[in-house]
Amino acid sequence: MADVRESCARAEEWVRENALPVQFPGRTFFKKRLSLSDGGTFEFDAVADDESVIGLVSTSTWKTVTGNANTGAIRKIRSDLLRFTQLPNSSSILVLGFTEFATAEGFLREKNRGKISSRVEIIHFPLPKDIQLLVEAGRVESRSEQRTRPVAAINVEALPAHLRKYVK
Repeated sequence: MADVRESCARAEEWVRENALPVQFPGRTFFKKRLSLSDGGTFEFDAVADDESVIGLVSTSTWKTVTGNANTGAIRKIRSDLLRFTQLPNSSSILVLGFTEFATAEGFLREKNRGKISSRVEIIHFPLPKDIQLLVEAGRVESRSEQRTRPVAAINVEALPAHLRKYVK
């Protein structure tokens, strides 16, 4: 089975290397630890080479498999959003990128209700099918570790050969 951290890291990498440069042409993005105004540091998922764009990337779903709000993931994203307010460079474009449409839509509703700064751009970055399958396989593995009841397995053979290295 796929390791959820590995599959999420692969999805973040794809967003950094492929989707963000299309959205913000002429920039290269890296995972980077930045200094915060309070003296601490925080590792952002996507920082442009000139630091003109700073982003967080989430592969989390808006709801759990049982249909409940994914409160753990939502709270983590809100906590990470707080780091934007602690950045000393207030002129950077702030991006909150989601690979799941429902999650992007949910946070856009929160932004429209004034719960997220108008400076934060919320963008949906659909993943290529092979990486999406890898993320879903990681979720299945994660759920099976959390629960004692059986969870449907994903067919590892359905993954392209270049992604099987992320699968146990």
